[in-house]
Amino acid sequence: REKENSALQDEISQLEKSQVESVKSRQEEVENLHAKISQLEKIQLENEISRKENSESEEKNREKISQLENQLVQVENSKNDQVEELRKISEAEKHKFQALQDEFNKIQLEHKNFQVENEKLKSAHENLESDKIQVENSASEKRAEIEKQHR
Repeated sequence: REKENSALQDEISQLEKSQVESVKSRQEEVENLHAKISQLEKIQLENEISRKENSESEEKNREKISQLENQLVQVENSKNDQVEELRKISEAEKHKFQALQDEFNKIQLEHKNFQVENEKLKSAHENLESDKIQVENSASEKRAEIEKQHR
């Protein structure tokens, strides 16, 4: 019986050791699982924070894009207004230039007419001078004849 008891005691002791090791092993597994869970929770929290930051960043980017689009529309409108204004100015300048061109052509024509008139007047003056000389010569000849006749 003592041998049996001793054998049973050894077996019980072995089972207790085995159970203690098993419990220790399971405790280590539980601790490892708790560590992994803690690590996963930390990663999940970081991911949530990152998602929130990204969401806020996306919202800011959308607002910035909206502002830039509005600015672009304003710049386009301003450019279109300036182009229209320049077109109007250009049209007005064309009309002014045409009016000046017409005035210049009129003055040029008047100048040519004055030149023609001036040439006519010169010619008439020369003819008058020539006629005057002929009249004077003729008068001189007549005086000379009359003087001859009186002598």
